[in-house]
Amino acid sequence: MSTRTNIVVKDGCKDRKPVYLYRHWDGYPESMFPMFGAIWEAIDKPDWQHGRQEKAAGVIIQHGNNHEKYPALEPTTQLHGDVGWVYVVSVDESPEWSVEVYVPQKGFWDAPDLDKCKSLGVLSIPDDLTDETAKKLQRRA
Repeated sequence: MSTRTNIVVKDGCKDRKPVYLYRHWDGYPESMFPMFGAIWEAIDKPDWQHGRQEKAAGVIIQHGNNHEKYPALEPTTQLHGDVGWVYVVSVDESPEWSVEVYVPQKGFWDAPDLDKCKSLGVLSIPDDLTDETAKKLQRRA
């Protein structure tokens, strides 16, 4: 069975729409956390440009698709109604990234919106992305 997911990449600029990415399977935290960690490692020396949401989304697509065991990520125009998980990656000029993990709730599938999701917490990339944290979040979902 597929575990679809959206990744929403946003920066601090409220005038811009976030960048949306879609992944068709393996969207649960135990799969996504290692991918986010590998992406952060691949960046090596993040600079201010990694705080731009478009640049960060490009890096996520490039490195997220660069691992055979990780299914392809693709850009999309909005949240998909059939996802089991939503990850909001917040980037800024520090550069520091964090990810807030959401689980869709009743009504999300008919009209996808983050307001119809339950937040399971905000985690620092890569510090908080452990297997233990992933398992805890999956149990809380």
